[in-house]
Order: sequence, then C-alpha cells, then structure tokens
Amino acid sequence: MHSADHQLVIRVNELFHDIEGADYANIHPEIFDREKQRWIRLLKYINKKNIGRTFVDLGAGTGFVGEQLLPYLQSDDTLICTDVSEKMLTICAQKFNQLRPDIN
Repeated sequence: MHSADHQLVIRVNELFHDIEGADYANIHPEIFDREKQRWIRLLKYINKKNIGRTFVDLGAGTGFVGEQLLPYLQSDDTLICTDVSEKMLTICAQKFNQLRPDIN
C-alpha cells in the first residue's frame, strides 16, 4: 500500500469513529454485554496486587474497559487510554470524570 493510500485509510477510520463515537455503546451492545463479566473477573484478580500499576487500553473507544477498571484503581495507579478517534477519547474522558471525579 502506498503511503498516501495508507494515510487515507487511517483518516477515514478516524472520521468514522469520530462520527460514531457518541452512540458507539448503543450501536454495539453485544460487545459490552459479553465482555463485562470477563473483565470484572480479570480485574478482581489484578486488584490483589497492591502496588502502583499502569494500565494501557489500546483502542479504548468510549472507555468500556477503563470503565470496568475505575472501581479497582488505587491512588498510585495509572490508566492510559489511546484511540485513533479524538471524539471517542473525549467521550471516554467525560465518562471517567463523571464516574470518578477524584482522578484525572
């Protein structure tokens, strides 16, 4: 793939997710229904480790994984969310600020 083609694909992907961002969870409820319990089991296991941890969510979207993680975050933990869509990351940050205003 030529560089210009590659950049176009990345930009189209970004725009698609920017447009879909606000309604993503409503459009794809099957993702969230199936995955929630699996993430909760994993996070309960991870939470047994009482040290400062760094969590990285690649392709965070509107923050589903981070939302599951928030109740288990300790004061010395770090959560880093990344996504190709700035709009989705904005929604993610707003959601986290409502759920856990004590963190930034």
